[in-house]
Amino acid sequence: ENFFDITVGNGSKDTIPISRTYATPYDEIKSDGTKYFMYSPSGGFNNQRKEMEYALEISRVINRTLLVPMAAKHTTWWSKYHYLGYEGLVPMDLLLDFNELAKYGPDIVPLNTTIFDLEKRLQKQPGMLYVKHPKHRVNWRGKEVVTNLGDPSITETVLFMKGPSMYHAWFNKPTMWKVREHVIYSKYIRRLAIEFMKRLGPHYNAIHMRLGDYYRHGRFPNPRSFVNQLLKEGFDPEHTLYIATEPKRPHGFFNHFERTFKVKYASDFTDIVDSFRGNFRPDTVNDVLGLIEQLVCTASVKFRGTGYSNFSALITYFRKNRDLHFPEVSAFREQFMIRESQVN
Repeated sequence: ENFFDITVGNGSKDTIPISRTYATPYDEIKSDGTKYFMYSPSGGFNNQRKEMEYALEISRVINRTLLVPMAAKHTTWWSKYHYLGYEGLVPMDLLLDFNELAKYGPDIVPLNTTIFDLEKRLQKQPGMLYVKHPKHRVNWRGKEVVTNLGDPSITETVLFMKGPSMYHAWFNKPTMWKVREHVIYSKYIRRLAIEFMKRLGPHYNAIHMRLGDYYRHGRFPNPRSFVNQLLKEGFDPEHTLYIATEPKRPHGFFNHFERTFKVKYASDFTDIVDSFRGNFRPDTVNDVLGLIEQLVCTASVKFRGTGYSNFSALITYFRKNRDLHFPEVSAFREQFMIRESQVN
């Protein structure tokens, strides 16, 4: 099998098959004395990913198996995630390589049920669930994690850290970098990114401009100045410029970009989006597209992100560790160049 050869295009809307990245059954909670840790996610996927990274390290230090909640469409608060229906959820092991994730240390079990339903089910079984739900947001760090969550008096099978406290720096950066080394998007997501790259060519550049982030921080950029800055940084007008997280509605901000560069958006590749749409619930398709776009930006020659965004921050990290998180890029470029030379 050639990693780069999946047929998408020519107006085809056939769904490319997807498979799990992990053999452990969904929702597996054993009654053999194994102890588990579960948490409340929130935010967009990149917030959820960071919360999962913290939870992975928490599970390691308190010696519990991690129950990984489903990935969800963007929610603005943990309680909104908690009550999401299945239409807004997708099992995390379809998006991340769980075999790689499991190498970090603690055992992991992906969920394919809602947190709400699982909590309700566990509550009916004596000795199964201990809910740690602080009245106020906590900011435990390092040894405080063991003190508060590794308490040996908590004998219940599942320890559930419920509420808004997951999204903070539980551990120092060097520790979390070691965790992140094992957070790699699934082969399926990487192959879809390659399909975008085939269309963009081997020398494309990319930017991530989520305009809402600028609005929220009151620092909306001047499009002409932004384009001029890109030119100063060596963004070649002769090469394609991919703009990630395209606005849902037409926005005049990008007109100047289109006059200067050969601009492409996700909407220019609807056949690729259609090829994976059938594998995911409708409310999650754009979120899955976001993961693909992160890898497209990771592989670009030059990249400029949004300073306020976790989406951009992860791209920057991936670019510094590209061989680890998107190992196919080098081989793709070599193969693409060979094919291009043969055509010319």
